[in-house]
Amino acid sequence: MSYRAPFNVFVFIYRMLGSEFEHAIFKRSDNQAWQGISGGGEYGETVIGAARREGFEEARIPTESVYHPLRSITSIPVSEYDAASDWPDDQYVIYGYPFAVNWSGSIVLSDEHTEVRWLRFGSAIELLTYQSSQVALSELHQRLLSDDMNDVASSGGIWTTLNPLSVVSASQNSVSPTSPQGLSII
Repeated sequence: MSYRAPFNVFVFIYRMLGSEFEHAIFKRSDNQAWQGISGGGEYGETVIGAARREGFEEARIPTESVYHPLRSITSIPVSEYDAASDWPDDQYVIYGYPFAVNWSGSIVLSDEHTEVRWLRFGSAIELLTYQSSQVALSELHQRLLSDDMNDVASSGGIWTTLNPLSVVSASQNSVSPTSPQGLSII
């Protein structure tokens, strides 16, 4: 059995350079796609735990950095993943949870990437391969311009404890965070 749980995280790294924001965009070594950091959760891991681990593994972002949850949650067909054979037969999509992290230090690439580019929003959005990445980066850009960044601690605690394989109670209703209904609580 794979340790790969049926959820993804995406991490978009940004920094302030002068009076403008820049975004780190990564080129994957396996399919040459340009994106933020991307990776799968592991069984028993929370969403924020997976984001912190992936940020460290793929770019050496310190795990204690402040991660900002984004609301541009995406769904991905399980057919995109080799680990799908280990998942329940009725698992047709998995959800991808995006985060942003402010980092102006060095980025150390893992073997998963061949290149990283720091780009302003317009250039970054054009380079991104996937529409879901473009949507998440657009949300991040608008939040940065509006000074509307929330850290994990101010997000009602859901991002620190959310494990997509568990049941989360919200507003008197038990909902599964792996269902579209459950995503509305984030």
